Amino acid sequence: MKFRRLKKQELESARQEFLAFLAVNGITAEMWEEIKTQEHLAADLIDQFSEVFFQSYLEKVQYVDVRMKDELYCFHYQSSMVQLAHLSLQEELDWEQAHSLTELSDRLARGEGTITIQSKNYNPNRELEIFRMLEQGGRVSDGAWFKELVLAFARQN
Repeated sequence: MKFRRLKKQELESARQEFLAFLAVNGITAEMWEEIKTQEHLAADLIDQFSEVFFQSYLEKVQYVDVRMKDELYCFHYQSSMVQLAHLSLQEELDWEQAHSLTELSDRLARGEGTITIQSKNYNPNRELEIFRMLEQGGRVSDGAWFKELVLAFARQN
């Protein structure tokens, strides 16, 4: 498998998509009930659905953040490369607080952090890199942190 089998709770959350997947593949509700009695067939179908589900989801992801107490890694996944904006702070920041973007801007203006920007081509491919990052604790984001770091980096240089 390229990704992994959806966990039971994930599969339950994607119930409508799974039913549509079965229908597209010509599997009726009655057929699915029969397939479920044959564990290996059911597992194969769930694996196939998991691959389709993850691929479709990951194609839409553009930004992923990894937050640590005094570091922030923000990834922007473009079509042919990923760009990383990394922030290292001198003191911890509560990333969950609504005001932390403003606080971050203030800290950077006072020189209390170091920002680096890097980019690289995908290895082996975009969706697999995003998947691995999410499996390691990254969070899909709207890109606000990434954009703030890029602007702050430009102001510093």
